Order: sequence, then C-alpha cells, then structure tokens
Amino acid sequence: MTMSARAWRAGISIGTAHTVAMLRAPGTLPRPILAGGSPLMPSSADPVYPGHRDPLLPGSPLPRHLARVAVEVRRAAGADAVETTVACPPEWAAPRRAALADAVSRTGLTGVEVVGETVAAAALLGERLATGSTLLVVDAGASSCDVGLVRRTAGGYVQAGFETLPDTGGIRLDVDLVTLAGARIAEHDRTVWHRLDDPLTPVDRAARLLLREEARALKERLSSDESASFTVPLADTELTVTRTEFEALARLVLLRVVQAVTGMGPASALLVVGGGSRIPLLRALLESATGLEPITVRQPELAVAEGCALLPRLEAPLPVVPHRAAPPPVAAPRSPMPLPPASGTRARACLHVAGAATQFTLPTERAVLIGTALTADLRLTDAYASRRHAEVSWSGGRHWVADAGSTNGTSLNGHRVGQPEPLRAGDVIGVGKTRLTYATAPATDPSPAEDPGTRRGAVAVIAAGVGLAVAGLGWWLLSAYAALVVGLSALAVGLVLLAVGVARIGRG
Repeated sequence: MTMSARAWRAGISIGTAHTVAMLRAPGTLPRPILAGGSPLMPSSADPVYPGHRDPLLPGSPLPRHLARVAVEVRRAAGADAVETTVACPPEWAAPRRAALADAVSRTGLTGVEVVGETVAAAALLGERLATGSTLLVVDAGASSCDVGLVRRTAGGYVQAGFETLPDTGGIRLDVDLVTLAGARIAEHDRTVWHRLDDPLTPVDRAARLLLREEARALKERLSSDESASFTVPLADTELTVTRTEFEALARLVLLRVVQAVTGMGPASALLVVGGGSRIPLLRALLESATGLEPITVRQPELAVAEGCALLPRLEAPLPVVPHRAAPPPVAAPRSPMPLPPASGTRARACLHVAGAATQFTLPTERAVLIGTALTADLRLTDAYASRRHAEVSWSGGRHWVADAGSTNGTSLNGHRVGQPEPLRAGDVIGVGKTRLTYATAPATDPSPAEDPGTRRGAVAVIAAGVGLAVAGLGWWLLSAYAALVVGLSALAVGLVLLAVGVARIGRG
C-alpha cells in the first residue's frame, strides 16, 4: 500500500543513545522534530554511556518522547491525515512490534507501522536502487553495529538477511580511548587515575563523567583530524592522541563488522549510517572487503528516521488493541506546582521533601522530572542535584523511580538506582543532599481520625472537674464559714474543668 498523496508522514527511530523523529509534509522533504533545539532526544538515563535498555520497559523515557513528537506533529499537520512509521531492530517478532505500535498509538499518532531499521535506512536511496538489486546496510550505532541485506522489489524493500554485532558500537571505542588515556595518566600520577577509575566522591564521579565526554568528543575529532588533544580532569594536564593510535585500538573491533558484511553475500551498493559511519577506518575496511564505495549521509544519526518518513507503505498498519480507558491528553503542560488530588477513591501518591512543609502530588498520566532546571516538575535548590536528576513515572499500577543522567546519582533507601525501581510507601529517594519520602493516601480527604490521646486527656479533665465540683458542693453545704469559701472555690474550678473537658471531646 502506498502513501496517500495528501497524508503527512512521521518517521521515528528509537536507538540506544538517541530517539529521532522526522516529519514530512506532502510534496516536501523530511525535516527533524527538535527537542530543546536538537533533533536528538536521549533514549537512556545515562547520556554518555547508555546501556542497552528495552524501550518498552517501565521507566523508559520513550512515552515522554513520543508524547512530545505527537504534540509537534499535530501542531504542524493540524487535522490532516498522518501516517507514522517506527523503526525497530529487525529481529523483533510480531508481538514485540505490536507492543511498540501500541505504545506509539497511545500518544494519539495514527496510521502506525513498524519496520526494521535497515529497511528504513534503505529508503534513503529511493530510485537510485534499481528493482531487483540488493543493498548492504551497516548501521554503526552506540552499543552495536547492525548489518543487513535489503532487496528492492516492485513494492518496496524486503529484508533478506540481518546480523547484530554486540559490543562493536561507539561506546566500545570510547571505552578503549579511556583505557588508553588511563595508561598515560597513571604513568604521571597514579593517584589521579585511581580517582578517575574508581570514583568515591561526588567530585571524582563528576570528573569521570567529564573524562568519558572528552573521550567521545576526541573520537569525533579524530574522524577528521590526524591528531586531537583533551584535558585530563583532576590533573590539569593535556594529552594528545593520534588517529593512528585510535585506529590501532578500533581495528580489531571493526574487523568483526567487516566479516559480518562479507558473510551477507554480494550486493549492488553499500550504505553506512549511524554515528560510527564518520570513522574513516570503517569506510576504508568496508570498501576494501566488498569493492563497493560506501554511501554515507551528511547527518548519519538521522538517517533511519528520515528513511521511515520516506518509506512507501508495504502493508496495512499493525492492529492496535483498543484501551478501555481513553488516553490522557498528550499536550498536558509541564508545571512546577503540585497537582490537585485526583478524584474518586484511588490512592494518590506524594513526595514529601525533608525539611520542608510542602508535598508534591504525583500524577499518573505523565512522568515527573526532579532537578534544578526551570522546567523540572519538582524543582530543587540543592547544589548537589543536577538539572535533570531523577524521574518518577507511572506504569503497571505503581510509580517507578529512575536516574535521569545525574552527575551524583539517585539513591533509593540508601542504595544507588540503576534500572527503574518500583516505589513503596515509606521509601526514601536521595537526590543530591535532598531526601524525598514517597507516601500514599486516599484521594478523597476523609474526616480526621480522633486522637486517642486527646480523648483520654479530655476524660481526665472531666473527671477532675466532677470531683472538685462534688467536693466543693459538700464543703459549701456542710462546713463552717472558712470551709464555705474553699468549697465555693472548688465548685467553681470543678465546673470550669468540666466545661473544658466536654468542649475538647466535642472538637475531637
């Protein structure tokens, strides 16, 4: 099935490091959807070394990114028809593809179809790839390199072969560069390298994060320069790495990719996408092994999403199971003020800030960002907290907490949070030096329970009042003049105490 001439096209690529979305109006080229001025939205809580995380797991930032994409799509397309294509790893079976299509449809995006990443990338070539010919696609991503063989047919593109090579992506090369730098740092100052390699303090952890960022930037500079330098955190020294040294580290890793490409068989063309496609050694090794000059694009991180927006429809969109409850509005504004309690009897959840008299009511329709940024839902004034420090999201009938790429990390009941963890009443979340206590309570405000201690005190006051009143009355009626004064005084005090006790019970 081909695309309607009047339909807009939205293409979404969900990678290990970044999520990218492109939008194409009828008769135009795709353009990226920006988030904070950048087309790259972080797919993981760790923006430097994102581990491979299933985007369908609770706590994933995917729902938040998709909601943002849906808002931008509707803002541009208005009431016009929009067809959405999402790229996933080609090895995903039909149930997982259907689950991904369901997650996308929850945000209000329509006409959802899920395709393999290499098939989406092949659409970049368009008519340059003749019908019946085959294309080798190498997607050099953050955590792995994916190699696929795609065949062009009269109806579009068909996946003919695929292989994922774990631990061959940009993260592996960054780690190798850090190891190389570590050996040189240790030669000059072993103490500094020990602090960077095994950080124990917030300052050391921040320095290690900065070293990783320097290594990633160094790798990118070596793609165009013969040598590049970077400053070693904590040591205040500068190290220089040449492209020859970097290629000696990367060669063994990239040869695994070349071996997988040659195992796919002959092809008519070779397309290389992903951030790793900028590495000259990878392109040279592929050309030498296949005899094909690699085709590259100007912005390789956007290639798969752009291909999704260009890909002609091969089949009807995957069916989506309807939900019993209507999805919440995706354009709900982010607000730093606590939300009002939910109506009904469903339990509500709050975060109590230690040392403050306020509490933050947690919603269930969107994730809550905690940090020092102006756009944070729960904004802190903690010097040890990051701008985007932690995130609390609702999934599976409970709230989950996850670190949002903070410098000093997020803790839950004293232990560091890695993957998203469920929250229970009484749990304490550590954000910098701030402690947030998770608590639940009924959404409707019941009448305050009577304090047993208050009732016992009121009964004691009444008993004392009755006793003094009776004794005072006896002294007044039966005693001489001196005792008469004492009796009247006791009677008056007793009546006062009796009134106070009855009033306290009435208020309780």
